Amino acid sequence: MKRLAPYIAGLLLVLPSCSRPAPSPESASVDPAVAAPEGGHEPAAAGARWIVTTGAAPFANGGLPTAEGQGAAELVVLADQARHEVSGFGGAFNEHGWDALSVLSEGERQAALAALFDPGTGLGLSYGRIPIGASDYALDRYTLDEAPGDYEMARFSIERDRRMLIPFIQAALKLRPGLKLWASASRWSCRRTSRDSSRAIRAAIGPRRNT
Repeated sequence: MKRLAPYIAGLLLVLPSCSRPAPSPESASVDPAVAAPEGGHEPAAAGARWIVTTGAAPFANGGLPTAEGQGAAELVVLADQARHEVSGFGGAFNEHGWDALSVLSEGERQAALAALFDPGTGLGLSYGRIPIGASDYALDRYTLDEAPGDYEMARFSIERDRRMLIPFIQAALKLRPGLKLWASASRWSCRRTSRDSSRAIRAAIGPRRNT
C-alpha cells in the first residue's frame, strides 16, 4: 500500500461541502499574548513568523505563540445541538489522475481506487467534479469544440474524454454507484481561436505595463 500512497495523494482533492458562517467584526478577537508588540516587530524564531490582523494593526508581526498553557482548558461538546450538516466529501476527475493510475497493474489500480471510493474499506468519497474541457490537471489544453464560429455547437464532441476522463469516472462508479457527479465548465482553457485573438490584441497594444 505504501507504493500506492503517492498516487492516492495526487488524485485526492478533498472538497468539504458544508457551510460555516463567517464571524462578524464584533466577534473577532485576538489573544493579547499574540498581538503586535508596541514599537516594532519581534524577531522571528527559527525563520517562523506569526502574522496577526486587528482593527488597529492589520498584518502585524506578532509574538509567536507557545505550547505552554495558562490554566485549565475546557471543551464542551453539545451533542444535542446540530449546527452544520456535511453532505459529503469528494474530489475532481482529471486526465493526470487516470494517467497516473494507468501505470499501475490492474490489482494496484483497483486498490488505489478502492482507497478513494469504496465506502467500506476506503474513504468512500461521495462527490465528483467533472471538468468540461481541460482543467489545470489535463495532459494539455483542449476544449470540446474547437471549430471556429461554431456557435450552434454542431462540432461539440466528448471523443477525447472517452479515452481517459470517462474511464476514470466509470471505474469510480463501480465502487461507489451512488457517487454524485456535477460537470463544471472549465475556467482553465478556452478555444484556440479565442487564444489566438487574445494574442493578436496583445500584439496590437504592445507589452503589458504595470500601472
